[in-house]
Amino acid sequence: MKDLYRNPIFYYVAAPLLVGIWPLTMAIKYLPEMDQSLEDQKNYYVESETLIEEILTMDPDRLSYVDVNQGDTAFSYAVVIDKLASSLGMRDAYTLNEQVRTKDGQKAKVKLEDISIQQCTKFLATLQMRWDKLKCSQFTLTKKREIKDQWTVTMSLAYTE
Repeated sequence: MKDLYRNPIFYYVAAPLLVGIWPLTMAIKYLPEMDQSLEDQKNYYVESETLIEEILTMDPDRLSYVDVNQGDTAFSYAVVIDKLASSLGMRDAYTLNEQVRTKDGQKAKVKLEDISIQQCTKFLATLQMRWDKLKCSQFTLTKKREIKDQWTVTMSLAYTE
């Protein structure tokens, strides 16, 4: 067996075989997977497009959304939190406390009761995605006893103008 590895003819045969295996592997295994992935992405695109059209027919105000950074609209916690909570189906789950105006902007405390972790993360992510000058300075998460995935969340928010 050691003589086989020392023989140069072995390498002259083995190297082209190994190089030939790569295109065969691509043609047999990976190319069909890539075709399937392409079809999945096309289907995902079509589904997303129909969902976007559905969202725009249900809420056409999203097209006229004005960026807060442009300064055309004044930021108000009451309006922002109410609109976001109602759009996420949490209209009765929030309490807005301690709205304070400072020289830099505004501060407020928001309490969300009896919500799931998913609702909480969606609320906070959407809030910070739409208003990039809004920061969460304190976040407290308290689990309800004996109830699966029910939480009370308290957030201290600060908006700088």
